[in-house]
Amino acid sequence: MSRYDRVFNCMPAANQHWAHLAPVLVLTVTNLYLPNTGKPNRFARYDIGLAVENLVLQATALGLFCHQTGGVNVEKARTEFNIPDGYEPVDIIAIGYLGGVDRLPDDLREPELGQRMRKPITDFVFSDRWGKVSQLVIE
Repeated sequence: MSRYDRVFNCMPAANQHWAHLAPVLVLTVTNLYLPNTGKPNRFARYDIGLAVENLVLQATALGLFCHQTGGVNVEKARTEFNIPDGYEPVDIIAIGYLGGVDRLPDDLREPELGQRMRKPITDFVFSDRWGKVSQLVIE
């Protein structure tokens, strides 16, 4: 079985539904403990997020598109890639060139063509205390 197929098989069926169109799949993994001390690395997910963002920026600069998904069967990934304790599979990134929406299955085409709705910034930018909307975002 190819490495691609091994990563692909760690995705839930709902993500496999579209991910097979991407020529590259990347499984990200983070170290939950500091290598020098063995103490918990409370920045592990922050660090992997920064690394992934750099990957996405470089891919974009090269004309590629990335779709990140948290849909990972963690135990299957651990087994398939012999990931030891102390490391955690985080997400899978599909990388490729933008394709036409006509290649998408019917159930994914409609949402892709629909209007994107973003959460209002007032829902998550706070100051002084949780839930108090920051004056920086009040119009």
